[in-house]
Amino acid sequence: MIRYLSAAWLARLPAADVAAGPTGSPSDGVTIRHVVRGAPDGEAVYDVRVVGGTARVQRAGTQRAELTVFSDYGTAAAIASGRLSPQEALAAGAVKLRGELAGAGAAVAGTAWTDPLPAALRSVTEVPR
Repeated sequence: MIRYLSAAWLARLPAADVAAGPTGSPSDGVTIRHVVRGAPDGEAVYDVRVVGGTARVQRAGTQRAELTVFSDYGTAAAIASGRLSPQEALAAGAVKLRGELAGAGAAVAGTAWTDPLPAALRSVTEVPR
């Protein structure tokens, strides 16, 4: 098993993939960067890329994120395990947001908080309870 948000776990995420649209611009999708303090190997950073209503977790890329989500490891693990909803974490102040919330909101409706991991990684991920 691989510990959630460890360096080994992050290394198994798919590479950042900026899905460019017809204009060749990455503006056809939204990138939500997640920054988690106190992860097993220090700070963990990964992206959720949303394109056309589909979300994908990937390694942090070089593109600018429209929205950045900050939390600590305990909060991230509680959300990943289903013990805490993202909305509850936000209301309690355990999650902080920075960026273009209004602009990103429409594109990510319902997907910003998902954890759409590749099945092969999900099956070997150990999330603390």
